[in-house]
Amino acid sequence: MLKKSSEVGAGRVALMNAEQLVRGPAWTPPGLDLAAGRFPLAVEAHVIAMTGRLVPGATTVTTNARYYAVHALAALEAEARDLDDGEALVLVRRLEVVFAAAALLADDAVISSPHGAGRIAPMLKTGEIDIDVLATPGAKGHSDTNGGFSGPYRGSEIALAILSPDSRLRPGERCNEQAIRSGLRGLVDASSASTLTVSALRELAHLSLNAAGTPDGDWLLDLFAKPDPVEGLDKSDSARRATVRLLLAAIDHHEGLSFSDAFHSFVAFSDGALQDPRTREFAEAQAWRGVILRRYSVGAWRRLWQWIVSQIEGREVAIRDLASVCAESFQPETMAAFRSRLPPTAENGLPLRAEDEIRRSIAPVPLAEVAVLLSGGQRAAELSGQAADAFLGRHTVLGPGWVAGQTAIWNDRPMRDFIVELVGQLVKRSQRIAYKKAKLKDGRLWVPTRVYERDGMLVRTSAEGGGDVGLRIDQLGGILASLGAVSREGDGWSLSPKGRELL
Repeated sequence: MLKKSSEVGAGRVALMNAEQLVRGPAWTPPGLDLAAGRFPLAVEAHVIAMTGRLVPGATTVTTNARYYAVHALAALEAEARDLDDGEALVLVRRLEVVFAAAALLADDAVISSPHGAGRIAPMLKTGEIDIDVLATPGAKGHSDTNGGFSGPYRGSEIALAILSPDSRLRPGERCNEQAIRSGLRGLVDASSASTLTVSALRELAHLSLNAAGTPDGDWLLDLFAKPDPVEGLDKSDSARRATVRLLLAAIDHHEGLSFSDAFHSFVAFSDGALQDPRTREFAEAQAWRGVILRRYSVGAWRRLWQWIVSQIEGREVAIRDLASVCAESFQPETMAAFRSRLPPTAENGLPLRAEDEIRRSIAPVPLAEVAVLLSGGQRAAELSGQAADAFLGRHTVLGPGWVAGQTAIWNDRPMRDFIVELVGQLVKRSQRIAYKKAKLKDGRLWVPTRVYERDGMLVRTSAEGGGDVGLRIDQLGGILASLGAVSREGDGWSLSPKGRELL
């Protein structure tokens, strides 16, 4: 039954009044908060997890070995004084400031500058440092955070049992108080001052970043690398120490190369690690081979997605148009024809540097990175044992096993059609992952993404990042260098007598 016109009019007035009173939920403003997220395709997890298992105690940001001892000293003092959490963090910041200032004046850094150098160095030029100011978090302090630079180190320090796994800053079971206090003598007393002159800091020259031969440096080197059985040795210790010895052996075989180049050559692209009597017993060598090769595929997905996002120009673009633009980078040929021009990935059972050869070519990003991905799919059938396990991981979407499956499906079909399909899948995956990570912040939905889809159209909020995932080898090498196990050799490295002793 139809309503009378008067009833319809009254209904419209009521609806208009309601619209004036309610404009969406009262507890939240309309719309979304979109922010740049990390890992938009979520392809990094396996490599990151494997790296953590193979070299626990070092990360891509733990670049200065002696900070392990500085933070251990803070934990010892916090326990001795029964400091609460806030007081302990104040002590951490003050110790870091004085240590960094003394290290800057010593000027013998092996790898990198002390943390906070950019804010401490200008103050040193005035003749003294204001510890109270530099130890206060914020724009004028040496760090913006309450814990100074201890946060990135804490997980590694707990893994090494330097710190207790408890939430409070307290020493762990392997914290060597005698070695730490002897090596860092004078640091606690100096940190209690409000200001320190440059001349007073020069008296602390032993607080340099080069810890070779110092009591705390020798303790740390034993902790990281000593091959002899020690009390409480567990699986993670064995993995780390095996990786250290693999790296030292790699440097011995490839003097003058960077840490990563020597390690990759020794472990992944030769039988060196399996033939050297000092390392052939280590199962970690095969695991590292798989991880190093998997890293190429991870980097390829990241670079490819970065390039795809860069093609979104203006306010928005249709997904189908974006896919077509990407497909046009490829020749009108089958996948089999495309694959036939790729360099071989193995010879006599040994991996070849196919991905490096591809990236040295002049091919534009989409061609080169898709070629790298297809090479990874080829490796899925070539590796065996622990190398294959570490390379493949669980069979997940975008993993090498998945790529191998796609190759079987698309091999005799047009390459351009494959790219159209792939772009569509990557867009859907990026959106699914972004909304899976979404959170409510101050009553607004926060979505970590640089690209979002709306009715088949894509909008880009900012450029996407790319590049390879770090394997911690350069950071581990830097730690060994600052502890005296390796020394400079031209643009690369060679073993020191202490490093040769460890092998």
